[in-house]
Amino acid sequence: MELYQLEYLVALEKYKTLLETANQLHVSQPSITKAIKKLEDEFGFALFDRVKNRLVLNMYGEEVIAHAKKILSEVELLKISTNALFQQNFRITIGSNAPAPLWGIQSLLDHSIGEIINDNEVLIKSFRNHLYSMIILDYPMKLPNCECKEICKEQLYISVDKTHELSKFKAVSFKDIDGYNFLVLSRIGYWYDITTQNMPTSNFLFQDNVDTYNILVKSSSLPVFRTNLTIPSLKNSENKVYIPIIDSVATLNFYAIYDKKNAPLFNNVIKNINSISWENYHSKNK
Repeated sequence: MELYQLEYLVALEKYKTLLETANQLHVSQPSITKAIKKLEDEFGFALFDRVKNRLVLNMYGEEVIAHAKKILSEVELLKISTNALFQQNFRITIGSNAPAPLWGIQSLLDHSIGEIINDNEVLIKSFRNHLYSMIILDYPMKLPNCECKEICKEQLYISVDKTHELSKFKAVSFKDIDGYNFLVLSRIGYWYDITTQNMPTSNFLFQDNVDTYNILVKSSSLPVFRTNLTIPSLKNSENKVYIPIIDSVATLNFYAIYDKKNAPLFNNVIKNINSISWENYHSKNK
């Protein structure tokens, strides 16, 4: 006896007909008939009476149904409890090439350790060597026995004072802002390469210390970089103008890659990624 046979049996009792049961379970009618017949053979008696081309539960079938529902309910509770135990004890390590997507994933996990790595090759190699439970890249990648799911899109913005000469623009390109000096927090992941490569004549004042960086942002008129994911948490606390950078390289789609054996844990996280309240974003890399 297998669980799927009990699932088919309970579904058939619920949906009444083979056709509707097959539609709801996304299986063929012969598959259901075969599973029920095999179950009846194991019991040694019929669970349904065949009445005018209809299957009607008999007294034995009703007894089996009652126990089947209890068994399936216990199995579901077992899945939930063991998954909760797994999450409590499983050391989740995540490597990402950008800070905001990492925070998004971590905000949906109870226990995780995250790390920003600028080099995608290092991320991939580390993942293959089982140093990370998940990696986040700015492009999809197929790896054996792994899932690859899109998690979010991030667009780069500049943040300037309302009196800054760039504040009049509704959108800018890297060509427009190349040559301007920018205040930048060092740990911005992949955005470091994109900005420095596309703004060769600009000077970047890099800050390693977050507190120093935040003080300078408030006291300096230098532009800084923001993204559509970080702006919601900042717009009410700073009096700035946010301007999107329209170059294609200034918009990245991020993908989570993880082992299929961890899918029960991570699939639900990916499913809920769009429900994140980005106004609560509190990365140390803002």
